[in-house]
Amino acid sequence: MKNLRDNAFKMFIASIALCVSIILGSNLSAQTKVQDHQNSPEFDCIEVSDEFQVVVRPSDRYSYSVTVDDELEPYCTNYIRNKTLFVTIDRKAVPKETKKLYAGKGGKVAILKVVVGIPALRAVNLSGKAVMSVEGDMTSERTEITLTENSSLRGLDLASGEVSIKMEGKSSASVSIDSPVINVSSTGSSSLTLRQSSRELILEPSRSSHLNVSGEMEKVEITSAGSSETVLSGKGKLVNITGSNSSKVNAIDFECSDAIVSLANSAVAQEAAEDTLKVKLEGGSKLYFKGQPLFDIVRIAGSSLLPYTEMK
Repeated sequence: MKNLRDNAFKMFIASIALCVSIILGSNLSAQTKVQDHQNSPEFDCIEVSDEFQVVVRPSDRYSYSVTVDDELEPYCTNYIRNKTLFVTIDRKAVPKETKKLYAGKGGKVAILKVVVGIPALRAVNLSGKAVMSVEGDMTSERTEITLTENSSLRGLDLASGEVSIKMEGKSSASVSIDSPVINVSSTGSSSLTLRQSSRELILEPSRSSHLNVSGEMEKVEITSAGSSETVLSGKGKLVNITGSNSSKVNAIDFECSDAIVSLANSAVAQEAAEDTLKVKLEGGSKLYFKGQPLFDIVRIAGSSLLPYTEMK
């Protein structure tokens, strides 16, 4: 008899748990609102801020959808103007009571999602904690990418005309680009992993930013400052390195014919030119070289020119 009572009690508890899970599931599905814009006006630029998760897919038509928590939906702005899709949350307008729902470790996790379909991608502008991922190959005649604050870009595989990448704050990106000219400017503690094929590559890292670049290119120009770190690998004809402050450039795995290196302050560089190496070193800088290039020494003052084998 006792066993029957125990079994009945267990079944009662299980039925209550099932009902609760169904109720919670139905509430969860009702916690978000979807704004679906199929066959939208044309746009090729995406500007997103706050904590939105953005998914971009190549498509032969223009469309986008925005999924937002019920509580935040009245403060969500999304529209297209001048061929640019804008999506953000007006955090200043969100009531304190609503903000408390998302505060602290036990706070609610906001559902903020954007799904985009476009034929070409001309520009990306991400800020806040926005995260964009790209599913599929994208093309454009020219592309500008701007990342600030804690935003990030992942999975972009782009074939384009001239490409400009600007990074600030703690932003990060991992992209693949095929372009005749690529220009990268990074500052703050931003980080970029770039796989590329180009005719001309221009890198301008500063502050404590980090660049990791690989691929084939004819000419590379690196102007490094602050405590930035640049790692370059692949093949090319010429690398031109200008370093200052305590910046570091590691191009020891970049196979090239010629190199021009000018370092000042405490900058450090490594290179592996096979034919010629033009050098100007000042202010306690160090250059480590690999191989036996023909040297053109412009000036060495209070600095060191050393074989790579002597690097500690």
